[in-house]
Amino acid sequence: MIRGLRFPALSFLSHMAHYGRFASGMRQYLSSPVASDSRGEIRRRLEHREETWLRLVRRTVFAQPDHPYRRMFGVAGCEMGDLEAAVRRRGLEDTLTRLRGEGVYLSADEFKGRTPIERSGVHIPSTATSFTTPSSRGWLGGASSGSSGGARITTSGTRHLLLAECYLRLTIEEFQLDRFSMIVVRPILPSTAGLVTSIPMNRFGLTVDSWFAPGSAGSDSLHYRGLTSLMVAMALLHGLKTPFPRSLGKDEWSLVAKLISSRKEKGVSCVVSSFVRPAVQLAAAAVECGYDISGTVFLVGGEAMTNSKRNVIESAGGRVSLRYWISEIGPIGFACSEMRGNCVHLFDDTVVAVNDSTNRPAVFFTTLDEDAPSFVINAEMGDCGFVEDANCQCEFRSAGISRQIRDIASRSRITTLGMTLEYSDVAAIVEESLPRRFGGAPTDYQLIETERGTGTGIDIRIHPRVTLADASAIADYFLQALRSYYGGAAASRVWAHAGAVRVVRAEPRVTVTGKVLPIYLLDQTSSGNRDS
Repeated sequence: MIRGLRFPALSFLSHMAHYGRFASGMRQYLSSPVASDSRGEIRRRLEHREETWLRLVRRTVFAQPDHPYRRMFGVAGCEMGDLEAAVRRRGLEDTLTRLRGEGVYLSADEFKGRTPIERSGVHIPSTATSFTTPSSRGWLGGASSGSSGGARITTSGTRHLLLAECYLRLTIEEFQLDRFSMIVVRPILPSTAGLVTSIPMNRFGLTVDSWFAPGSAGSDSLHYRGLTSLMVAMALLHGLKTPFPRSLGKDEWSLVAKLISSRKEKGVSCVVSSFVRPAVQLAAAAVECGYDISGTVFLVGGEAMTNSKRNVIESAGGRVSLRYWISEIGPIGFACSEMRGNCVHLFDDTVVAVNDSTNRPAVFFTTLDEDAPSFVINAEMGDCGFVEDANCQCEFRSAGISRQIRDIASRSRITTLGMTLEYSDVAAIVEESLPRRFGGAPTDYQLIETERGTGTGIDIRIHPRVTLADASAIADYFLQALRSYYGGAAASRVWAHAGAVRVVRAEPRVTVTGKVLPIYLLDQTSSGNRDS
């Protein structure tokens, strides 16, 4: 098993080739018409979801004898005809649940390539591209950890973004945002979050007032600022009034709150798109400074929306819509105005989600969208939650999206301040790099996700018996060490900008079974990992 995955810096030519494809794809997307009948498109996909999936399985799996899923079906004794009969007889969800019990599934580690795939004593080979959707010709790229030092690259393209616009249309109607002005608080490239938030809203006719980019003022971001500005210029040439990003300093949340308040005084309501923590910091700054931002809608995602975070936003008069997106699959679900906690409507038209039977049920995902980055069947992506019928009357339900995933939490990934890192990568720093650099044993160090009133933070606990000349050097070293892993460079900048990492001299937490875990996440209290 690989404890960490290091990426060499991309060459200049590789960078240019990548962003050349990105620019070409962006032009194609900007030239595409906006969906005129989102509800009709969703209902059509729901009506044909079973035949769509069977067509995808036939083309993607059974037409390729060496495909890992083809071998799993073989071990399970299931041929294409058997599968078609089972779907007609039992439906898609029940068939997938039975298939998972017969070995047709992927654990999170198997999908990432960290552990081999074995079923009934049969080894099933796979590569980093085994689960790439054949029809996906993407330009909007991402990656996740793979085996043998490689990376599992995921890409999506124009059709995938147009599909997501259908759900965005429902969000606009659900929260009545058609006359709102948008404030974007998202990073610049290499993160695509700011661009793919601003431009679709422009395409629907909403005004994007400002784009604030936290952590974008450093010298190491100069070329990304230039590339981001180039993409914004392309949008402007296509008639979209997309703002150029402006850097946001660590303690400048009151500036954003003041802007929203000034718009409200002029009768203009605002919608803010951001990760969860920036939304909380913005709302807290508004309350502290006395700025009126009541009625502001926050479209947020990227980390858990705990009750304490929601309370801060709502104390400023804000409303919250949670968005759940997995880069390897695409949009999973958005929350309506009636939902609380970590709960979203499940997009049953493009993805199937089924639970296992544990008390903290894992969610297994199956692809229905032929343009999704990955084609997976019963794949565990590291998250848990309860899949069930939604009990609400909203725009999503009126479009046929009638189920939800409730109490969503991460099982094998660390998602803080909108940054997602592999658990094993961060654990390697805590258990190996820190003791090697500063002394002590692996059990003397622990990373703890905490709530601090304005959002989630990271505490590095160090046992008092470890002798330290300068405790502050720990945080600097930790942030620097993160940069050696995929996603770590962006996380390091965002966490440093937010002042999220602090060092605490205290004994590590111990579970009820006497274990000292290297990482202790907020949601682990629900699984028995409480202080001893």
